[in-house]
Amino acid sequence: MNRAFAGWKYALIIAITLLGALLALPNWFGKSPTVQMQFASPEAATAAAQEVTTQLHAANIEPSRWKVDGQNLNLFFPQTDVQIQARDLLTSKYPDNAISVNLLPNTPQWLQSMGLSPMNLGLDLRGGISFLLQVDSNELFTRKSAELIDIATSTAEKNNIPMQGAEAAQNGGVNLSFASDGDRERALDELRTLLPPGLEQVNLEENGQYRVRLQYSEQGISELKRRAADQNRQRMTSRVNSLGVAEPSIQVVGDDRLLIQLPGIQDVAKAKEMLGSTATLEFYIVDEQGDLAQAVRMKRAPFGSKLAYFEDGSPILLKRKVVLSGEHIIDAAVNPASQQGIAVDVVLDSAGGAQMAQVTRENLKKPMATIYVEYVPVTKNDENGNPVTTVEKHETVVNSATIQSQFADRFQITGVTPLSRAQKLAATLRAGSLVAPVYIIEERTIGPNAGKKNIDQGVNASLLGLAFIVIFMLIYYRKLGLYANLALVVNLVLLLALMSLLGATLTLPGIAGIVLTLGMAVDANVLIYERIREEVHEHIEIHQAVRMGFANALSTIVDANITTLIVAVLLFSFGAGPIKGFAVTLSLGILTTMFTAIFVTRALVEYLTLRKPNPKINL
Repeated sequence: MNRAFAGWKYALIIAITLLGALLALPNWFGKSPTVQMQFASPEAATAAAQEVTTQLHAANIEPSRWKVDGQNLNLFFPQTDVQIQARDLLTSKYPDNAISVNLLPNTPQWLQSMGLSPMNLGLDLRGGISFLLQVDSNELFTRKSAELIDIATSTAEKNNIPMQGAEAAQNGGVNLSFASDGDRERALDELRTLLPPGLEQVNLEENGQYRVRLQYSEQGISELKRRAADQNRQRMTSRVNSLGVAEPSIQVVGDDRLLIQLPGIQDVAKAKEMLGSTATLEFYIVDEQGDLAQAVRMKRAPFGSKLAYFEDGSPILLKRKVVLSGEHIIDAAVNPASQQGIAVDVVLDSAGGAQMAQVTRENLKKPMATIYVEYVPVTKNDENGNPVTTVEKHETVVNSATIQSQFADRFQITGVTPLSRAQKLAATLRAGSLVAPVYIIEERTIGPNAGKKNIDQGVNASLLGLAFIVIFMLIYYRKLGLYANLALVVNLVLLLALMSLLGATLTLPGIAGIVLTLGMAVDANVLIYERIREEVHEHIEIHQAVRMGFANALSTIVDANITTLIVAVLLFSFGAGPIKGFAVTLSLGILTTMFTAIFVTRALVEYLTLRKPNPKINL
């Protein structure tokens, strides 16, 4: 036998093909509509499974199966409408449990135990919802001005520099007033190392006051917006994760917008509430020295103070500096059965705990107020009649209590009523407060039927393209065409395996990438076979002709695929959304194409043809 292909190469190719088939296998089983119920522990979820299924059976709702995954009880259903009926029933029966709907894979347990799962489908294939959110720049600037005022006033107090006033200016800036030029210069000297970058200083002298305006430059304003959008993107990731969405896409668009795509999301109302929610808490020390009656009469708090109101309209005067904001809260849970009624149990991070410990130690026996803050988008018509959306800040004092003892990272907030409001607040606090409020300016929904239609069309296009390729190769290259078609099947299996292994998301452009991969794979085989044809026409011995054909075509195949791979990498680096999906599929397809064209086809030709005593190849 005149064979140049070593036996270990056959073994390696067979092993890789079988491994690829195993990795691609979970895609065969698909996904089912699921209702997820969260419990305190896996044991509690397992114990409740029988009761839950009994409740569903009594309502003529039959889950196809159930499974405990950590603290979640997952109930699988054959259809989406049955899933929604089950969710509504269980929500009414178990109001204290977090219940959500999702799509989970039907992968058998033996595959899941190996960590295998199907590849994710994008928004265009699976259906879902896309949100375009606007970061409210006005509120961002208001917060930045407040931060600058806090820095300036605390620095002036610490260094005994008299300050006559501090007020917010445009675009996150601040105006500071002093009695003398010396006081102004001393304050600026102390502030230079404390102020954020991007600020410009403008000195003014008006009505005997020495003022300084600290304002952001154009570049500083743009950087503020970009940083806020990126920080909000990170916080939104936590919120999206709480929805249980597989492979969400969260991107910053421009300076101050976020594009969020949630494939397969079924509870659209819950998604909108979670993503758009801006509820948070702020803590203030009560100003007992200020004149509350005068502040109410003048409708303006004195310098360094803040006028706020309880839900019943009762006023309270607070010190302007925020003791602690919601950004330090890492966990929150509703406690409906506390001794003082509905309460929210709060857990702070280490920095927030240290800050709260210091504040409560320094203000023992003094009252501290908790404010419930929510930003509500309001749409009004401008002077030209065009709708304009802005965000209004709604503040409500939920309680004011005397600090009886020092506390740090764990405490309880009372007064947040009703229960639904407390639950919303706790969910938002767990997900993380936003750097600046956002509101939805565009919403696009792709139904599951549209996604299924896209899948059907994409699969049909792929199968049609594959059929034409198979027929052409069989007619034109006969037995060698059969080998190329077998290698093509291996190529497709390996491509699906890689996408599943890497957790890649298949989109409609990704299906186009698969079809393109099939064409490129056949192109490589055509190059090889034409080289072999040339050698055979030169009356070279068949074994040598095959080896020379593969060797001579190798450089052309590698060069062509590497240049295409470079383009795919650039598309992935600079593209977004569907472009990235296409680039990922194309890149992986190039790798599998080179492997199957160079090794798999060669192995088939060597083993099935050249091992015979008098091999013949019809070209």
